[in-house]
Amino acid sequence: MVSPWNFPLNLVAHKVAPALAVGCTFVLKPSSRTPLSALVLGEILEACELLPKGAFSILPVSREDADMFTVDERFKLLTFTGSGMAGWGMKARAGKKKVCQHSFLVLSEIQLQTRFALIELLSMILWS
Repeated sequence: MVSPWNFPLNLVAHKVAPALAVGCTFVLKPSSRTPLSALVLGEILEACELLPKGAFSILPVSREDADMFTVDERFKLLTFTGSGMAGWGMKARAGKKKVCQHSFLVLSEIQLQTRFALIELLSMILWS
C-alpha cells in the first residue's frame, strides 16, 4: 500500500480498514513527507489484541526505496493513491502483480460478522 502526503490519516485508513476487515496482512509505505499519522496508527493497531503479531508493517521509506514493493513477487497486490501516470509506471515494473488505485473488497456475511470488531475499533480510533 502506498499512501500520499495529502490527507495522510484519512487515505491510510481507506487502505488499512479493508485489509484488516478481511484478515489480509499488509505493508504500508506512507508518504515520506507525512509519515507520523501512519506510524501513530500503527502503534494503535499494535496495541490491539485482536490483531496477530506481524499482521502489518509500516515502512516510511523514500520513493526510490519503495520500488522494492513494486517489483518483489512476494507481494501479490499493490494499491496506491496517485495519478494514472504513476500507476501505469508501477504497473510496468510490477510484473504479474495486480496494481490498483483503489481497493474494493466484497465480504461474505460470515466475514462481516467475524471482522466487525476490527472495523468498529478502527472507526472509533479515526472518528472519536
